[in-house]
Amino acid sequence: MKLAVIIPCYRVKFKILKLIHECINLFDYVIVVDDCCPQKSGKYVLENIKNKKLKIIFNYENLGVGGAIKKGIKYLENKNFDIITKLDGDGQIKSIDAYKISEILYYSNYEYANGNRFIFKTKNIPLSRWYLNKLITVYGKICLGKYEINDYLNGLISLKKKCIEKIDFSKVRNDFFFESDLIYQLRIKNLKVMTHPIKIKYFKEKSNFKPSKEFLKFLMLYARRFFQRVLKNYFLKSFYFPSLVFMSTVLLNLYYLLTHVEKNISFFLVGNFFLITIFFISDYFNNKNEN
Repeated sequence: MKLAVIIPCYRVKFKILKLIHECINLFDYVIVVDDCCPQKSGKYVLENIKNKKLKIIFNYENLGVGGAIKKGIKYLENKNFDIITKLDGDGQIKSIDAYKISEILYYSNYEYANGNRFIFKTKNIPLSRWYLNKLITVYGKICLGKYEINDYLNGLISLKKKCIEKIDFSKVRNDFFFESDLIYQLRIKNLKVMTHPIKIKYFKEKSNFKPSKEFLKFLMLYARRFFQRVLKNYFLKSFYFPSLVFMSTVLLNLYYLLTHVEKNISFFLVGNFFLITIFFISDYFNNKNEN
C-alpha cells in the first residue's frame, strides 16, 4: 500500500511544520504545494525539514486550492502510489484522520472518500458557518446527485489511482468549488464514493474559506452542474425513468408559460411538486443502484 498526501499551503506558515512531520511518519509521499503564499510557507518548510519523502512545489501565482491540488496530482502521476489524499495545511483536520481515510479507502471497493464533520459535535464553530456548510451540503446533494456524501465542503478527500485516471481534471475548477466539482465528475462517471466521520478543530483565526462570501457563487455553480449532469446522465448516456419525469416537468412549465391560464395555477403548482418529487426520488435510487 503506497499512500500520498497533498497539502496546499496558503497562510499556514505557523501550523505547517507539525503537520508535515506527522504526515512523513504516515505517508510514503508528502507533497506540499505553496500556492504563492504571502507568508512563504513553502520556503519555510524547505528550510526546516529535510526528508526524501517530502516534495515542495511552488506556484508563482495563486491558483486556488483546486489548482494547487492539480499541481500535486500532476507531480505524482508517474509515481508508484495507490491513494492520493488531500489534507488542508491549516491543521483543522488531524493527519491521523487523513491516514485512516486513505487506509479505509484502499481496502474498500470504493474509488473516492471524503470526511464528514457532522457526525461528531464540533467545538468553537460559529453557528452561522455550521448552518451555511449544512445548507450548501443539502443543496449540493440535490444538484449533484451524490446523496451519500454528507459534507460537501469537507477539506479531507481521498482518491484511488484508478479514480484519478478516469477524471479529466482540466474540467474541474481551481477555486474553492474544487471539491464540489470533483463530486460532479464522480456523479456523471458513476464512480463509487464513501464518507468517513472525522473531527475538525476550529481556531480563532479566520479561515481562508468564507462560506458567506462564497454562498451565492456556490448556488449558481451547483444549479449549472445540476442541468449539466441531468443532460449527460439522463439524455446523452441513456434514457431512464428520471429522463421521462424531467421531460414531463419541462413540458408542464412550457405549457403554463405559453397558455397563461391563471385558473390552472393550482394544477400547475401541484403538478410541479409531484413531478419534481418523483424526479428526485428516482434520481436518488438511480444513484444508489449505480453506487
